Amino acid sequence: MAAGVRSYRGVALSLVGALGLSLAAAVPAHATPITYNVTLTDSSDTNFSGTLTVTFSVAPAATFTDVHGTVTAMSILLNNGDTFNLTDSGVTFSFFGFSSFSPITIWDITFSDTKGSVSPNRIEFASTGTYIVYYNNDLSNSSGVFGAVSTANTTSSTVPEPTSLVLLGTGFAGVAGGYFRKRRAIV
Repeated sequence: MAAGVRSYRGVALSLVGALGLSLAAAVPAHATPITYNVTLTDSSDTNFSGTLTVTFSVAPAATFTDVHGTVTAMSILLNNGDTFNLTDSGVTFSFFGFSSFSPITIWDITFSDTKGSVSPNRIEFASTGTYIVYYNNDLSNSSGVFGAVSTANTTSSTVPEPTSLVLLGTGFAGVAGGYFRKRRAIV
């Protein structure tokens, strides 16, 4: 009987240790950030066409929902050389939303940034599907549309959810319980 108790304790400690290691290994795991490249097209003046690159801390999953709080980086590069960044001083950014993920379609962006002080250029994304660039001290403007969204990084890592780990631990406990019931029935 003493040998059975020692065996029971050894298996139980092994199972607890394995579960503890699996939980500890999962703690530092993160969801993978995702970056989208968006084509900006100004059909009247290609100088104001360009690209918008936006990185989210996690892949957005809901449509018609504001996800600007998960944006970690955003930059705009126009063909005329102007760049606008989320980190610029004076930026206003209050909305980013998708209308579809298959194909990836941006519903709305609300963003504004100004560059330069003598003859400032300002870009605004303030309505669904369009943007406008103001230049020449806001006396001139050019507008375009955003579309043609592609992902810049498509790699993702599979991270088990905490509930999956609990389910795994429960399975281990069930197997161990069945083993010990069978062992007791034999002895």
